[in-house]
Amino acid sequence: MRGKTLVFDARLIDNDKEEGFWHVVTKGKGEDRLFDPPRARRITWISALLNGTAPGVSRFSYTEGDGTVKLYYWLKSEKYVLILAEKPKIVSLVTAFYIDQTWTLKDLEKREKKGIAF
Repeated sequence: MRGKTLVFDARLIDNDKEEGFWHVVTKGKGEDRLFDPPRARRITWISALLNGTAPGVSRFSYTEGDGTVKLYYWLKSEKYVLILAEKPKIVSLVTAFYIDQTWTLKDLEKREKKGIAF
């Protein structure tokens, strides 16, 4: 992971769900997140994306407007993306999801074009 430790948000949501896990198997905003089967079915793909065994992955970094560097692992053929945030000493899990909206696809294409492959 670019020589850094990968971490995720381990805060408990509703006293039994770790935020980092819950975020990659649900969809929505804030407290209105609902279980999303297409996300949950693909949770094991995260490991393959990170360890390089998933074929055809587009990997790029993109600097957000606030200066945050995000690392994208995009499996285009499966419409799935993993997003991490790079910090000085760690890399943290932001989200991973199945792309089911055209606007999301267009946004990723723009970020990839402006980003830096790694």
